[in-house]
Amino acid sequence: MGKPHAVHKASNREIYAWSAGAATNSVVQSLNANLMPFFNTALGMNAGLIGMATVFPRLLDAFTDPIMGHISDNARTRWGRRRPFIFVGALLSAFFIALLWWAQPGWSQT
Repeated sequence: MGKPHAVHKASNREIYAWSAGAATNSVVQSLNANLMPFFNTALGMNAGLIGMATVFPRLLDAFTDPIMGHISDNARTRWGRRRPFIFVGALLSAFFIALLWWAQPGWSQT
């Protein structure tokens, strides 16, 4: 038999940080599971378009995540390796979420 693995003792702060990330992931998965029935049944949108809208970000992530991971792994800034990217990502996310509310009732589904 091999040598036993070292046990990592996490602080309460680490435990809460990990659980907050897990909670966010659960909310996103729940939203994705309920997205199709709501938009298709309640709003009458085309199921194919909804499917494309939910699959496209995953396909894009399949290509961009390894590239961005490599870039952030090799980044050396005075704020650390990941913080500048998280900050810029938060700003971009806020901007694009605001754009969602600019949709007009007369626009087509596409």
